[in-house]
Amino acid sequence: MFWRRWFCCNMMLNMGFFSKYHHAGGDLQHARRRRRRRPAAAAAAAADHHDKLPFDVINNCRKDVGREAQTIVSDLDGTLLRSRSSFPYFMLIAFEAGSPLRAAILLLLSPLAWLVYNFVSESAGIKILIFVSFAGLKVSAIESVARGVLPKFYLEDMHSSSYSLFVACGRRYVVTANPRIMVEPFLKEYLDVEAVMGTEIQATSGGFATGFVAAESSGVLVGMNKRSAVKNLFADDTPDIGLGDRESDYPFMSICKVRIKASL
Repeated sequence: MFWRRWFCCNMMLNMGFFSKYHHAGGDLQHARRRRRRRPAAAAAAAADHHDKLPFDVINNCRKDVGREAQTIVSDLDGTLLRSRSSFPYFMLIAFEAGSPLRAAILLLLSPLAWLVYNFVSESAGIKILIFVSFAGLKVSAIESVARGVLPKFYLEDMHSSSYSLFVACGRRYVVTANPRIMVEPFLKEYLDVEAVMGTEIQATSGGFATGFVAAESSGVLVGMNKRSAVKNLFADDTPDIGLGDRESDYPFMSICKVRIKASL
C-alpha cells in the first residue's frame, strides 16, 4: 500500500516533468529538422505539403453544433490528453502489471528513451518504452491494468476543448502510437470510440508479451504509418475531421476534410 501511494504521487509529478521536457524536445527536434537538408526530393515535397495545409485551431471551433453526423479521427497524447508524453502511463503498466523494480528500471532508462525519441527516431524511442514496460508480462495482466487502473489517470488528463469536440461527433476513431492493448479499454468504454488504431504488440502462444512490436503490423504508428492505418480503415471514405497536435500527425490529418490542431 505504501509503494502504491508513493508511486502514484511521484507518477503525477513525473507527468509534469516529462511533459515539459517533451515540449522542449519537440522544439529542439523541429529546429534540427529545419537546419537539416533532406536528401530525397519526394520527402521534402511531402513535408512542405503537410506544413502548408490549412489548420483550424481548436479553440476557434464550434464544438457542439451540427456534428452528430460527422466522423472524427484523433490522436491521443497531446490531443485528447493534455500531456504530450505517454511515459507516465508506461510507468503505471510497469509498476502495476510488473513490479517496483521494473518501474525503477524504466525510470532509469527514460533519459535514453527521450534522447532517442527526439534526436534519432520517434518510433525507436517508443519501442524502448514498450520493451522495458511490457517484456515478459502476461497479456492478461496488461489488459487488467488497462481496464482497472489507467482510466482514472486518463480522465484526469483529458484536454477539455478536444474532448468537447470529440464527443460531439457521431462517429469517433483514435489513431495513436501507444500500444492498442494499453488504450483501447479506456477509449471504447469511456469515449465510445468505434475503433482504435494503435501499435500492435507481439505475444507468445502462452500469452506473454515479448516487448516487441508485432511483425505483421504496420510498426509503431507515427507519421506515415498513422496515415496508412487511417487509409486502410476508411478505404475510399474520407473522415470529416482530423484532430492532432504535432508534425507526426499531419500525414493522417491531411486526408481528412477538415484539419484541427489541438493546443494546450
